[in-house]
Amino acid sequence: MDSLDDLERLDKYPIERILRYPKYKDLTDTELVLDLLWEQGCDYVCIIGGGGGRLDHLLAIYSLFDRLLYPHRWLTAAEDAYCLDASDRLFEDTLSGEIILKLPVDSLVSVFPLGPGPWGIESKGLKWSLNDLSWNRGCFGISNINTEELIQIRVIQGRFMIITPLTLCH
Repeated sequence: MDSLDDLERLDKYPIERILRYPKYKDLTDTELVLDLLWEQGCDYVCIIGGGGGRLDHLLAIYSLFDRLLYPHRWLTAAEDAYCLDASDRLFEDTLSGEIILKLPVDSLVSVFPLGPGPWGIESKGLKWSLNDLSWNRGCFGISNINTEELIQIRVIQGRFMIITPLTLCH
């Protein structure tokens, strides 16, 4: 990737395994990796890190979750973001568009609608229920908190990003 600081790090890999792209290109490094993963048949993608402290990079990664093919999870230094779609299956042990998370009580939980909509979502275990809320582009539910260790979120329509603190007890 164009942000590789030392090209000698590639010396230990066979040349046929290295993909090179110009520094100035239309796609970001993250987009190139996502395209490669999907071409290889990956159906679950988790982004770890990203942004590099730059707002434009952070917004570019966030916008990837609005696309037809999108990552399912994003781990930052402090947050764990899940992308749930009513028509998608996140994990084998969850129903379509549903997730159950174990969090310390009073953890922050934020919700953002993604994709074209329409949107609908239900929750259990949050101080302010997400049930029956009207969602439009630009709406969000920020800084909700859980009142129980286990929270359940189910997407009825559309796609949402659920952001929680990064913890080891998910």
